[in-house]
Amino acid sequence: MIEMIVVDNNMLQAISTVLLAASVIYAALQVRENSYQRELAVMKEAYDYIRETRKYRRMIYQNKEIILKTKTVEELKKLEKEYPDLYDAIQEVFNCYHYVGFLIKLGFITKKKKEFIDEIHEPVLRINEIAGHIIDLENKKAGYKGYKKYFLYLIQEIKQELDVRTD
Repeated sequence: MIEMIVVDNNMLQAISTVLLAASVIYAALQVRENSYQRELAVMKEAYDYIRETRKYRRMIYQNKEIILKTKTVEELKKLEKEYPDLYDAIQEVFNCYHYVGFLIKLGFITKKKKEFIDEIHEPVLRINEIAGHIIDLENKKAGYKGYKKYFLYLIQEIKQELDVRTD
């Protein structure tokens, strides 16, 4: 014999509230998991990009004497003409740090994770130094002069890092 369970409106409302709460919690956990996966993907992409610039950073370090002579925009233009490979290497490193700095600025990479990246790749340039000096290359007002100015700043950072390494 089947026994009937009498369910009143209050009990139905309580059951539906519990089910709703469970579905909200499940959805929140899914969002958090997706967010975590996205965060890991961004971190991996940034790390891979940094690793790709290793050969360029090595080239910069090996040619430090040439870089240390570069102090003005004119000298930078001269560097671009006389040492195109070195200029391209500096540009690649710049682009990498601009990208990673942009991720930091947007909050895709938090400070703690940024410090982790700093440790694992031993950069010629420290991301935390670069991140505070991002220029928007898409902004037409910044233009080529802004890029050159930032490029000189990048060279200054390389010089400081080289000074630390040679002491």
